[in-house]
Amino acid sequence: MSDYKKLMGYGNPKEIIKERKKIKTKSLTESLKAQFGDTLNETLPAFPKEWKMLEKACYDLEKAVKILEKSVARQDKSGSRTISGLWKYTFNSIKKFKDLVSKEVLSKLQ
Repeated sequence: MSDYKKLMGYGNPKEIIKERKKIKTKSLTESLKAQFGDTLNETLPAFPKEWKMLEKACYDLEKAVKILEKSVARQDKSGSRTISGLWKYTFNSIKKFKDLVSKEVLSKLQ
């Protein structure tokens, strides 16, 4: 085959495939382990799927309470304020629960 055709890209496809070199890439975890050492497991949460489900449930509960509060506010302003105050109290308890679970239980399981 002439040099002109090779320059234009009309060369033998088998020769072109042979010329390509495979580049070996590290996986993401391998590169992170090389950068941070073996402490990678300590940064990942234990039970991430379950923790995400808990976060979603808390968000859904908060959203439902806000909708209820707005609906009650149309007829009774004091009832709406009562719901708001009760939610703040409950939300603080849920927040403490999540903090204690993450610190006391999940941190020991890693």
